[in-house]
Amino acid sequence: MKHLHALALLLAGAFGGLTTGCGSPQMTDPAQLSDVLRSFHQDQRWANWAGAAKWVDPTMAPAWIAARARKNQVQITDIQVVQVVPGADPAVEAVATVRVEYYVMPAMRLEASAWQQQWRKRDGAWLLMSEARSEVVAPKPVDTVPSWP
Repeated sequence: MKHLHALALLLAGAFGGLTTGCGSPQMTDPAQLSDVLRSFHQDQRWANWAGAAKWVDPTMAPAWIAARARKNQVQITDIQVVQVVPGADPAVEAVATVRVEYYVMPAMRLEASAWQQQWRKRDGAWLLMSEARSEVVAPKPVDTVPSWP
């Protein structure tokens, strides 16, 4: 529950300036994106690729699932949303920076990487449009909480 609160605060801070003020762009429902990010990353954490794929753009979902199935020796230990930045049209675009901690079998050495995820709201649902590994590893959030309830 602590993680849900932290993610809600993160999104509220990221979109807070976008939901107030006359004439400013508005994020229609930041809580919906928060829920999608939590579900998507929880499914990834437990290697439920089919479950996570429901949040992936349908044109790339089969390739996305196949790529993860080939990497079955990678075990994700934690995924944390580090930052969410509204896109050019904050009502339908956002970029999430995610920190992933993992190990590769059989080495068992914990590693971390950061990913930039492009999200777009289409037909009322947030979908992952693309993701790419970031050159800089995102720092671990100061208030670390697990990414599962």
